[in-house]
Amino acid sequence: MAFCSFSGVARQTGSWIAGKISFAANKIARKEEQSKMGQEVIEAPIPGKIVSVSVGVGDAVEEDAELCSLQSMKMQNPILSPVDGKVLEVKVAEGQTVETGDVMFVIEED
Repeated sequence: MAFCSFSGVARQTGSWIAGKISFAANKIARKEEQSKMGQEVIEAPIPGKIVSVSVGVGDAVEEDAELCSLQSMKMQNPILSPVDGKVLEVKVAEGQTVETGDVMFVIEED
């Protein structure tokens, strides 16, 4: 019986892994598509809590301008713009918790 139960867990785990791989592939394709459209997607590099958001939709930003501050392990980490451009989307708010890879901002490149 234990072997059969283990087999069920392996089958469920395999399905979970396949789902994660599919999700990652879709995310990469979406990011490549946005890059072709002149948009830069800024994702959370680490899990944490948003302490402050420094920009809003429509704001012009320069490369290395602070977009928000992310607290992780009791340290505040500035999230900087990788490009010059205009903020198209702000997907985070002060106090929100984010996980690694969560989309935080979309910037249209100049």
